[in-house]
Amino acid sequence: MVVVLPAFWTMGQLARWWTVPLMSVIMAVMFGLSLPRALASVRPDCWPAAAVGLLAVTVVASVASVWAAAGGSWRLAGAALFAVLAGATVWVRRFGSLWQSVGVVSALPLFAVLVAPMPTGLSWSLILWVAISALVAGAWAFAVASLTVANWTVKRRTPVAALSSANHRMLSSTRMALQLTLAIGLAFGAAQVIKLDHLVWPVLTALIVQSNNRGRGDVLWKGTQRLIGALVGTAVATALVGLWPAGDSRSVVAIFVLIAIAAALRPFGYVYWAACVTAGLAFLYGYLGQGGLDQLGQRLIGITVGGVIAIAVAWFLLPVRTIDVVKSRMKAFGTALHAVAAARKQGSAAQSLMADLVATRADLVKMQPTLAAAKVLGIGEIRTMSDKVKELLAKAN
Repeated sequence: MVVVLPAFWTMGQLARWWTVPLMSVIMAVMFGLSLPRALASVRPDCWPAAAVGLLAVTVVASVASVWAAAGGSWRLAGAALFAVLAGATVWVRRFGSLWQSVGVVSALPLFAVLVAPMPTGLSWSLILWVAISALVAGAWAFAVASLTVANWTVKRRTPVAALSSANHRMLSSTRMALQLTLAIGLAFGAAQVIKLDHLVWPVLTALIVQSNNRGRGDVLWKGTQRLIGALVGTAVATALVGLWPAGDSRSVVAIFVLIAIAAALRPFGYVYWAACVTAGLAFLYGYLGQGGLDQLGQRLIGITVGGVIAIAVAWFLLPVRTIDVVKSRMKAFGTALHAVAAARKQGSAAQSLMADLVATRADLVKMQPTLAAAKVLGIGEIRTMSDKVKELLAKAN
Protein backbone atom coordinates (compact mmCIF):
# COMPACT_ATOMS: atom_id res chain seq x y z
CA MET A 1 0.00 0.00 0.00
CA VAL A 2 3.05 2.26 0.41
CA VAL A 3 3.29 2.06 -3.38
CA VAL A 4 -0.42 1.80 -4.26
CA LEU A 5 -1.55 4.97 -2.53
CA PRO A 6 1.28 7.23 -3.78
CA ALA A 7 0.73 5.95 -7.32
CA PHE A 8 -2.97 6.74 -7.04
CA TRP A 9 -2.15 10.18 -5.58
CA THR A 10 0.30 10.94 -8.40
CA MET A 11 -2.27 10.12 -11.08
CA GLY A 12 -4.66 12.42 -9.24
CA GLN A 13 -2.12 15.23 -9.35
CA LEU A 14 -1.68 14.73 -13.09
CA ALA A 15 -5.45 15.13 -13.42
CA ARG A 16 -5.03 18.72 -12.28
CA TRP A 17 -3.30 19.49 -15.54
CA TRP A 18 -4.62 16.95 -18.03
CA THR A 19 -7.66 14.77 -18.60
CA VAL A 20 -6.42 11.51 -17.15
CA PRO A 21 -8.36 8.48 -18.43
CA LEU A 22 -9.72 6.15 -15.77
CA MET A 23 -8.01 3.14 -17.29
CA SER A 24 -4.55 4.62 -16.63
CA VAL A 25 -5.44 5.30 -12.99
CA ILE A 26 -6.61 1.71 -12.53
CA MET A 27 -3.49 0.36 -14.23
CA ALA A 28 -1.25 2.45 -11.96
CA VAL A 29 -3.02 1.01 -8.90
CA MET A 30 -2.67 -2.54 -10.24
CA PHE A 31 1.03 -2.01 -10.90
CA GLY A 32 1.43 -0.58 -7.42
CA LEU A 33 -0.17 -3.71 -5.96
CA SER A 34 1.95 -6.23 -7.86
CA LEU A 35 5.34 -4.58 -8.49
CA PRO A 36 6.73 -4.63 -4.92
CA ARG A 37 6.25 -8.37 -4.62
CA ALA A 38 7.86 -8.98 -8.02
CA LEU A 39 10.84 -6.71 -7.31
CA ALA A 40 11.52 -8.59 -4.09
CA SER A 41 12.91 -11.45 -6.21
CA VAL A 42 14.81 -9.28 -8.72
CA ARG A 43 18.46 -8.34 -8.29
CA PRO A 44 19.09 -4.56 -8.34
CA ASP A 45 21.46 -4.90 -11.30
CA CYS A 46 18.53 -6.37 -13.28
CA TRP A 47 16.21 -3.44 -12.55
CA PRO A 48 16.92 -1.47 -15.77
CA ALA A 49 16.12 -4.46 -18.00
CA ALA A 50 13.04 -5.28 -15.92
CA ALA A 51 11.80 -1.69 -16.22
CA VAL A 52 12.20 -1.75 -20.01
CA GLY A 53 10.32 -5.05 -20.17
CA LEU A 54 7.54 -3.63 -18.00
CA LEU A 55 7.09 -0.61 -20.26
CA ALA A 56 7.27 -2.56 -23.51
CA VAL A 57 4.81 -5.27 -22.48
CA THR A 58 2.42 -2.64 -21.06
CA VAL A 59 2.14 -1.01 -24.48
CA VAL A 60 1.88 -4.26 -26.46
CA ALA A 61 -0.60 -5.85 -24.04
CA SER A 62 -2.78 -2.72 -24.18
CA VAL A 63 -2.88 -2.88 -27.96
CA ALA A 64 -3.78 -6.59 -27.80
CA SER A 65 -6.52 -5.91 -25.27
CA VAL A 66 -8.11 -3.21 -27.44
CA TRP A 67 -8.02 -5.49 -30.48
CA ALA A 68 -9.46 -8.41 -28.49
CA ALA A 69 -12.45 -6.26 -27.49
CA ALA A 70 -13.09 -5.29 -31.11
CA GLY A 71 -14.99 -7.32 -33.67
CA GLY A 72 -14.09 -9.51 -36.62
CA SER A 73 -10.51 -10.43 -37.41
CA TRP A 74 -9.15 -7.78 -35.03
CA ARG A 75 -10.61 -9.71 -32.11
CA LEU A 76 -8.83 -12.87 -33.19
CA ALA A 77 -5.57 -10.99 -33.72
CA GLY A 78 -5.80 -9.35 -30.31
CA ALA A 79 -6.53 -12.61 -28.49
CA ALA A 80 -3.66 -14.36 -30.29
CA LEU A 81 -1.22 -11.53 -29.57
CA PHE A 82 -2.19 -11.45 -25.90
CA ALA A 83 -1.87 -15.22 -25.50
CA VAL A 84 1.52 -15.36 -27.23
CA LEU A 85 2.76 -12.39 -25.23
CA ALA A 86 1.77 -14.10 -21.98
CA GLY A 87 3.59 -17.27 -22.98
CA ALA A 88 6.67 -15.27 -23.96
CA THR A 89 6.99 -13.79 -20.46
CA VAL A 90 7.39 -17.35 -19.17
CA TRP A 91 9.55 -18.69 -22.00
CA VAL A 92 12.26 -16.02 -21.73
CA ARG A 93 13.03 -17.06 -18.14
CA ARG A 94 15.04 -20.00 -19.47
CA PHE A 95 17.89 -17.68 -20.50
CA GLY A 96 19.27 -16.90 -17.05
CA SER A 97 18.66 -14.63 -14.09
CA LEU A 98 18.47 -11.42 -16.13
CA TRP A 99 15.73 -12.74 -18.40
CA GLN A 100 14.02 -14.41 -15.48
CA SER A 101 13.77 -10.99 -13.84
CA VAL A 102 12.45 -9.45 -17.05
CA GLY A 103 9.87 -12.21 -17.40
CA VAL A 104 8.61 -11.90 -13.84
CA VAL A 105 8.17 -8.12 -14.00
CA SER A 106 6.91 -7.90 -17.58
CA ALA A 107 4.09 -10.36 -16.82
CA LEU A 108 2.41 -7.80 -14.55
CA PRO A 109 0.89 -5.62 -17.32
CA LEU A 110 -1.12 -8.63 -18.52
CA PHE A 111 -3.20 -8.47 -15.35
CA ALA A 112 -3.46 -4.68 -15.38
CA VAL A 113 -4.78 -4.34 -18.92
CA LEU A 114 -7.42 -7.02 -18.35
CA VAL A 115 -8.76 -5.20 -15.30
CA ALA A 116 -8.69 -1.64 -16.69
CA PRO A 117 -11.59 -0.56 -18.95
CA MET A 118 -9.78 0.05 -22.23
CA PRO A 119 -11.09 2.41 -24.96
CA THR A 120 -12.75 1.02 -28.06
CA GLY A 121 -10.01 2.12 -30.43
CA LEU A 122 -6.28 2.61 -30.61
CA SER A 123 -4.76 6.08 -30.37
CA TRP A 124 -1.49 7.74 -29.45
CA SER A 125 -3.26 9.01 -26.35
CA LEU A 126 -3.88 5.41 -25.25
CA ILE A 127 -0.22 4.48 -25.76
CA LEU A 128 0.92 7.56 -23.86
CA TRP A 129 -1.32 7.08 -20.84
CA VAL A 130 -0.70 3.35 -20.38
CA ALA A 131 3.01 4.13 -20.50
CA ILE A 132 2.56 6.90 -17.94
CA SER A 133 0.71 4.54 -15.60
CA ALA A 134 3.62 2.09 -15.74
CA LEU A 135 6.18 4.86 -15.26
CA VAL A 136 4.36 6.37 -12.27
CA ALA A 137 3.84 3.10 -10.41
CA GLY A 138 7.28 1.89 -11.45
CA ALA A 139 8.94 5.03 -10.09
CA TRP A 140 7.32 4.56 -6.69
CA ALA A 141 7.92 0.79 -6.60
CA PHE A 142 11.60 1.07 -7.53
CA ALA A 143 12.06 3.95 -5.07
CA VAL A 144 10.61 1.91 -2.20
CA ALA A 145 12.56 -1.19 -3.24
CA SER A 146 15.80 0.83 -3.31
CA LEU A 147 15.46 1.40 0.43
CA THR A 148 16.22 -2.29 0.97
CA VAL A 149 19.07 -2.59 -1.53
CA ALA A 150 21.68 -2.36 1.21
CA ASN A 151 20.32 -5.56 2.73
CA TRP A 152 19.85 -7.34 -0.58
CA THR A 153 21.95 -10.44 -1.21
CA VAL A 154 22.30 -12.05 -4.60
CA LYS A 155 20.19 -15.17 -4.77
CA ARG A 156 20.80 -18.11 -7.04
CA ARG A 157 17.39 -19.46 -7.81
CA THR A 158 16.49 -22.93 -9.03
CA PRO A 159 13.62 -22.23 -11.41
CA VAL A 160 11.26 -24.89 -12.62
CA ALA A 161 12.46 -23.96 -16.11
CA ALA A 162 15.59 -26.09 -15.55
CA LEU A 163 13.62 -29.32 -15.25
CA SER A 164 13.15 -31.92 -17.93
CA SER A 165 11.97 -35.51 -17.95
CA ALA A 166 12.37 -38.69 -19.90
CA ASN A 167 8.94 -38.25 -21.44
CA HIS A 168 9.51 -34.64 -22.48
CA ARG A 169 12.92 -33.39 -23.54
CA MET A 170 11.41 -29.94 -23.83
CA LEU A 171 12.42 -27.64 -20.99
CA SER A 172 9.74 -26.83 -18.45
CA SER A 173 9.88 -23.14 -19.33
CA THR A 174 8.77 -23.99 -22.86
CA ARG A 175 6.08 -26.39 -21.68
CA MET A 176 4.68 -23.88 -19.19
CA ALA A 177 4.79 -21.12 -21.80
CA LEU A 178 2.77 -23.30 -24.18
CA GLN A 179 0.34 -24.17 -21.40
CA LEU A 180 -0.25 -20.51 -20.55
CA THR A 181 -0.63 -19.52 -24.20
CA LEU A 182 -3.18 -22.25 -24.89
CA ALA A 183 -5.12 -21.62 -21.66
CA ILE A 184 -5.50 -17.92 -22.41
CA GLY A 185 -6.40 -18.60 -26.03
CA LEU A 186 -9.08 -21.09 -24.99
CA ALA A 187 -10.40 -18.65 -22.36
CA PHE A 188 -10.81 -15.97 -25.02
CA GLY A 189 -12.59 -18.47 -27.23
CA ALA A 190 -14.85 -19.66 -24.41
CA ALA A 191 -15.87 -16.08 -23.64
CA GLN A 192 -17.00 -15.73 -27.24
CA VAL A 193 -18.85 -19.03 -27.34
CA ILE A 194 -20.85 -18.41 -24.16
CA LYS A 195 -21.29 -14.75 -25.18
CA LEU A 196 -19.97 -13.07 -22.05
CA ASP A 197 -20.25 -9.30 -21.93
CA HIS A 198 -16.76 -9.05 -20.47
CA LEU A 199 -13.73 -11.09 -21.51
CA VAL A 200 -11.97 -10.29 -18.26
CA TRP A 201 -13.48 -13.00 -16.05
CA PRO A 202 -12.44 -16.22 -17.89
CA VAL A 203 -9.20 -14.79 -19.28
CA LEU A 204 -8.06 -13.22 -16.02
CA THR A 205 -8.91 -16.38 -14.09
CA ALA A 206 -6.95 -18.54 -16.54
CA LEU A 207 -4.00 -16.16 -16.30
CA ILE A 208 -4.05 -16.14 -12.49
CA VAL A 209 -4.39 -19.92 -12.15
CA GLN A 210 -1.57 -20.64 -14.63
CA SER A 211 0.82 -17.97 -13.30
CA ASN A 212 3.74 -19.01 -11.11
CA ASN A 213 3.22 -22.59 -12.22
CA ARG A 214 5.11 -25.10 -10.05
CA GLY A 215 3.79 -28.27 -11.64
CA ARG A 216 0.40 -29.72 -12.44
CA GLY A 217 -0.44 -30.70 -8.86
CA ASP A 218 0.45 -27.21 -7.67
CA VAL A 219 -1.76 -25.69 -10.39
CA LEU A 220 -4.63 -27.95 -9.37
CA TRP A 221 -4.40 -27.05 -5.68
CA LYS A 222 -3.79 -23.33 -6.09
CA GLY A 223 -6.24 -23.18 -8.95
CA THR A 224 -8.95 -24.75 -6.81
CA GLN A 225 -8.28 -22.23 -4.04
CA ARG A 226 -8.30 -19.33 -6.44
CA LEU A 227 -11.46 -20.58 -8.08
CA ILE A 228 -13.30 -20.93 -4.77
CA GLY A 229 -12.04 -17.59 -3.52
CA ALA A 230 -12.92 -15.82 -6.76
CA LEU A 231 -16.43 -17.27 -6.81
CA VAL A 232 -17.14 -16.35 -3.18
CA GLY A 233 -15.58 -12.89 -3.44
CA THR A 234 -17.40 -12.03 -6.64
CA ALA A 235 -20.76 -13.31 -5.42
CA VAL A 236 -20.62 -11.40 -2.14
CA ALA A 237 -19.25 -8.19 -3.63
CA THR A 238 -21.69 -8.18 -6.56
CA ALA A 239 -24.59 -8.49 -4.16
CA LEU A 240 -23.28 -5.65 -1.96
CA VAL A 241 -22.28 -3.25 -4.70
CA GLY A 242 -25.78 -3.46 -6.15
CA LEU A 243 -26.95 -1.53 -3.11
CA TRP A 244 -24.92 1.53 -4.17
CA PRO A 245 -25.41 3.68 -7.27
CA ALA A 246 -22.76 3.95 -9.99
CA GLY A 247 -20.04 6.45 -9.15
CA ASP A 248 -20.57 6.13 -5.39
CA SER A 249 -17.32 6.91 -3.55
CA ARG A 250 -17.97 4.08 -1.12
CA SER A 251 -17.07 1.65 -3.89
CA VAL A 252 -13.65 3.29 -4.23
CA VAL A 253 -13.05 3.04 -0.48
CA ALA A 254 -14.08 -0.62 -0.59
CA ILE A 255 -11.63 -1.31 -3.42
CA PHE A 256 -8.65 0.06 -1.50
CA VAL A 257 -9.66 -1.74 1.69
CA LEU A 258 -9.92 -5.02 -0.22
CA ILE A 259 -6.55 -4.44 -1.89
CA ALA A 260 -4.92 -3.97 1.51
CA ILE A 261 -6.61 -7.07 2.94
CA ALA A 262 -5.60 -9.12 -0.12
CA ALA A 263 -1.95 -8.12 0.25
CA ALA A 264 -2.00 -8.92 3.96
CA LEU A 265 -3.66 -12.33 3.62
CA ARG A 266 -1.81 -13.56 0.53
CA PRO A 267 0.90 -15.41 2.53
CA PHE A 268 -1.83 -17.42 4.29
CA GLY A 269 -3.44 -18.83 1.16
CA TYR A 270 -4.44 -18.02 -2.40
CA VAL A 271 -8.10 -18.42 -1.53
CA TYR A 272 -8.02 -15.16 0.46
CA TRP A 273 -6.09 -13.32 -2.22
CA ALA A 274 -8.47 -14.46 -4.96
CA ALA A 275 -11.55 -13.61 -2.91
CA CYS A 276 -10.40 -10.07 -2.09
CA VAL A 277 -9.05 -9.21 -5.53
CA THR A 278 -12.08 -10.42 -7.45
CA ALA A 279 -14.35 -8.74 -4.91
CA GLY A 280 -12.43 -5.54 -5.58
CA LEU A 281 -13.05 -6.00 -9.30
CA ALA A 282 -16.77 -6.38 -8.66
CA PHE A 283 -16.77 -3.10 -6.73
CA LEU A 284 -14.80 -1.45 -9.54
CA TYR A 285 -17.30 -2.47 -12.20
CA GLY A 286 -20.13 -1.49 -9.89
CA TYR A 287 -18.58 1.98 -9.63
CA LEU A 288 -18.53 2.08 -13.45
CA GLY A 289 -22.23 1.19 -13.56
CA GLN A 290 -21.78 -2.48 -14.38
CA GLY A 291 -22.84 -3.92 -11.04
CA GLY A 292 -25.95 -5.63 -9.78
CA LEU A 293 -27.18 -9.17 -9.51
CA ASP A 294 -27.85 -9.33 -13.26
CA GLN A 295 -24.08 -9.52 -13.83
CA LEU A 296 -23.46 -12.14 -11.16
CA GLY A 297 -24.34 -15.17 -13.27
CA GLN A 298 -22.02 -14.16 -16.11
CA ARG A 299 -19.16 -13.47 -13.73
CA LEU A 300 -19.50 -16.80 -11.94
CA ILE A 301 -19.68 -18.68 -15.25
CA GLY A 302 -16.65 -16.84 -16.61
CA ILE A 303 -14.57 -17.50 -13.50
CA THR A 304 -15.50 -21.19 -13.46
CA VAL A 305 -14.77 -21.70 -17.15
CA GLY A 306 -11.42 -19.90 -16.97
CA GLY A 307 -10.31 -21.87 -13.91
CA VAL A 308 -11.30 -25.23 -15.34
CA ILE A 309 -9.51 -24.47 -18.63
CA ALA A 310 -6.29 -23.48 -16.85
CA ILE A 311 -6.25 -26.59 -14.67
CA ALA A 312 -7.09 -28.93 -17.55
CA VAL A 313 -4.35 -27.51 -19.76
CA ALA A 314 -1.74 -27.87 -16.99
CA TRP A 315 -2.68 -31.53 -16.58
CA PHE A 316 -3.01 -32.66 -20.18
CA LEU A 317 -0.69 -30.48 -22.31
CA LEU A 318 2.97 -31.42 -21.75
CA PRO A 319 2.42 -31.65 -17.97
CA VAL A 320 5.16 -30.86 -15.47
CA ARG A 321 4.93 -33.26 -12.54
CA THR A 322 4.91 -31.54 -9.17
CA ILE A 323 6.94 -34.34 -7.63
CA ASP A 324 9.74 -33.62 -10.13
CA VAL A 325 9.72 -29.97 -9.10
CA VAL A 326 9.85 -30.93 -5.42
CA LYS A 327 12.73 -33.37 -5.91
CA SER A 328 14.67 -30.79 -7.90
CA ARG A 329 14.25 -28.19 -5.17
CA MET A 330 15.11 -30.71 -2.45
CA LYS A 331 18.30 -31.58 -4.31
CA ALA A 332 19.25 -27.91 -4.71
CA PHE A 333 18.59 -27.22 -1.03
CA GLY A 334 20.49 -30.32 0.06
CA THR A 335 23.48 -29.30 -2.05
CA ALA A 336 23.47 -25.78 -0.60
CA LEU A 337 23.12 -27.15 2.93
CA HIS A 338 26.04 -29.52 2.42
CA ALA A 339 28.21 -26.70 1.04
CA VAL A 340 27.53 -24.50 4.08
CA ALA A 341 28.21 -27.36 6.48
CA ALA A 342 31.51 -28.18 4.74
CA ALA A 343 32.57 -24.53 4.81
CA ARG A 344 31.85 -24.26 8.53
CA LYS A 345 33.95 -27.34 9.26
CA GLN A 346 36.82 -25.51 7.60
CA GLY A 347 36.20 -22.50 9.81
CA SER A 348 34.46 -20.31 7.20
CA ALA A 349 31.02 -19.72 5.77
CA ALA A 350 31.02 -17.60 2.63
CA GLN A 351 28.20 -15.09 2.30
CA SER A 352 27.40 -16.40 -1.16
CA LEU A 353 26.89 -19.91 0.24
CA MET A 354 24.54 -18.63 2.93
CA ALA A 355 22.58 -16.61 0.36
CA ASP A 356 22.31 -19.75 -1.78
CA LEU A 357 21.01 -21.72 1.19
CA VAL A 358 18.40 -19.07 2.02
CA ALA A 359 17.21 -18.89 -1.60
CA THR A 360 16.91 -22.65 -2.12
CA ARG A 361 15.18 -23.03 1.23
CA ALA A 362 12.63 -20.38 0.24
CA ASP A 363 11.96 -22.19 -3.04
CA LEU A 364 11.31 -25.42 -1.16
CA VAL A 365 9.11 -23.80 1.48
CA LYS A 366 6.83 -22.50 -1.27
CA MET A 367 5.89 -26.09 -2.10
CA GLN A 368 4.71 -26.95 1.42
CA PRO A 369 1.03 -25.89 1.07
CA THR A 370 0.64 -28.02 -2.05
CA LEU A 371 2.42 -30.96 -0.41
CA ALA A 372 0.22 -30.69 2.68
CA ALA A 373 -2.84 -30.98 0.42
CA ALA A 374 -1.24 -33.85 -1.52
CA LYS A 375 -0.64 -35.74 1.73
CA VAL A 376 -4.41 -35.90 2.21
CA LEU A 377 -5.78 -35.80 -1.32
CA GLY A 378 -2.94 -37.08 -3.50
CA ILE A 379 -2.05 -40.56 -4.67
CA GLY A 380 1.25 -42.36 -4.96
CA GLU A 381 4.67 -41.06 -3.93
CA ILE A 382 3.57 -37.43 -3.72
CA ARG A 383 1.70 -38.27 -0.49
CA THR A 384 5.01 -38.93 1.27
CA MET A 385 6.86 -35.82 0.12
CA SER A 386 5.48 -33.46 2.74
CA ASP A 387 7.16 -35.34 5.59
CA LYS A 388 10.40 -35.69 3.62
CA VAL A 389 10.53 -31.96 2.95
CA LYS A 390 9.89 -31.17 6.62
CA GLU A 391 12.72 -33.49 7.66
CA LEU A 392 15.10 -31.85 5.21
CA LEU A 393 14.15 -28.33 6.26
CA ALA A 394 14.60 -29.26 9.93
CA LYS A 395 18.29 -29.98 9.26
CA ALA A 396 18.87 -26.31 8.47
CA ASN A 397 17.38 -25.02 11.74
